[in-house]
Amino acid sequence: MKNYQKGFTLIELVVVLGILATLSGTILFTANGLQRRNIENAAIALQADLRHAQRMAVIEGRRWHVLLNTVDNSYSVGPVNDRNSHYIVHLPNGLELSHTGGADLIFQPRGSFGQGRTINLHGSNFFGGVAVVGATGRSRLLEIERTN
Repeated sequence: MKNYQKGFTLIELVVVLGILATLSGTILFTANGLQRRNIENAAIALQADLRHAQRMAVIEGRRWHVLLNTVDNSYSVGPVNDRNSHYIVHLPNGLELSHTGGADLIFQPRGSFGQGRTINLHGSNFFGGVAVVGATGRSRLLEIERTN
């Protein structure tokens, strides 16, 4: 009768550890890429909504605003005196909203809105956003950077 020992050989353990290391690296790389894309897509959508509010102010001849909500990580867009016609945009899960200056960007009928602002979008590993020039109301995307 043969006497078998229970357990794994050293080679089996090394192979399993190698597979686990490869899988965890792939998952981490994929998660970072997804967060970066979420920030980029949210910044592009925010810039489009800022441009929409600016255009509507000029076309309608009345003030439009983008109201930033850092508590809910969302913003609303619509005419200043007509809250019922606003639409609300929520950032994807895991992203936070912050800004410089006030939370209310009011576009005047001529397209400007006063003081410039930076609207930041933060994730756990990346940040980006949109910068808005007050005198012209023009916006540009900020470079997405790593936080650590």
